Amino acid sequence: MKRLFFTLLCAATLVCGPVFAADPAAPTPAPAAEQQETGFWLTEKGGKRHNAKCRFYKKTKGKPCGEKDGQACKVCGG
Repeated sequence: MKRLFFTLLCAATLVCGPVFAADPAAPTPAPAAEQQETGFWLTEKGGKRHNAKCRFYKKTKGKPCGEKDGQACKVCGG
């Protein structure tokens, strides 16, 4: 039974192509090296900006941002 299933799967793959192929139109995430390090971190939920010396810098979900983006953190001044 396993041999029959394997044979049918191989034949289908040869005729139709791979079943579980990656979607070529799907966007790929940018590698970490391409993301520009700005020295500021903008939190996703609260929209607060933290500088590199802040204890909250890169501790929450967010992204690198500019000096004027979001609201400044009250602890570090953003």
